[in-house]
Amino acid sequence: MLFCIKVSRRFKEGMKTAMGEFFDRKIFGGYPVLMFDGMQLGKITIVAAMGARSDCTKQMLGIVEGGSENSTVVKGLLADLVERGLDPAGPRICA
Repeated sequence: MLFCIKVSRRFKEGMKTAMGEFFDRKIFGGYPVLMFDGMQLGKITIVAAMGARSDCTKQMLGIVEGGSENSTVVKGLLADLVERGLDPAGPRICA
């Protein structure tokens, strides 16, 4: 039982570090396609943004938690992406 607790703490700390790096990382390059999707988890909604490059490679750009999948939540996610380096000026397809 003690082993499981140590693994859980190590996992928790590792995830905390990995998530911090994910949420703070800069966004480089162009993404002519942005895809947004939401998923209900209990009483909260998680909205994710994925970008696709011209060569069709995809990358998860960000996620945000909200009360619902509404424009306020998505605008906050977009503002975060722009703050981290997403160029808002380029032509883009959004889905």
